[in-house]
Amino acid sequence: MIIASAGLGANGFLVVGVDTEWYEELCEKLAAVGQRHWQVRVGFAARADLVGELGRTFNALAEGLERLAQGPADERQHAVKNALAGLAATAYVLAESETTAPQVRQALQAIVEAVRRIEQQLSEWLKAAGANHPQS
Repeated sequence: MIIASAGLGANGFLVVGVDTEWYEELCEKLAAVGQRHWQVRVGFAARADLVGELGRTFNALAEGLERLAQGPADERQHAVKNALAGLAATAYVLAESETTAPQVRQALQAIVEAVRRIEQQLSEWLKAAGANHPQS
């Protein structure tokens, strides 16, 4: 499967190039988060394009989940939910670009779906954590 990376070029248009590594890494790390491995991070977050933004948002999510595991404080819950929303939104924007190839669009939509599954799991985790860490 060919996946494309994308970013805004000097002309302001989306630039797409062949690149599979970031997508494969993100899928691997999303699966790890789904298994409650909060310490994972993606290496492509330093990129200066929308794919890098996706990576930075994922890393913020993983950091928030790691902190949340220490106890479900309201501000940590909010930060994690914001990071999930940001990850889904960035993948969605990339997927809906007119210059995104159909196979890339499908891959990005799969990322959005994976984020939605994690959002559902997060609700379950927070309910369980609430039972273990009563709020005062």
